[in-house]
Amino acid sequence: MKKQYFKRGAEIIKEGALSDCAYIIESGNVQVSKTLATGEEQTIGTLQENDIFGEMGLIDCLPRGL
Repeated sequence: MKKQYFKRGAEIIKEGALSDCAYIIESGNVQVSKTLATGEEQTIGTLQENDIFGEMGLIDCLPRGL
């Protein structure tokens, strides 16, 4: 496991990208959004301290998606 830091507004995971890791939020929060067919970005949730995300790609070996 390695620690990574991200600036506010940074894209951590891109929808459709290959899955090679999962993340645990140590502090702060992460906004989860999805790009609609219109190209508009829609926020679908917010993750907080101790939440885990990105793990499904490690389990099902499929590209990142929602």
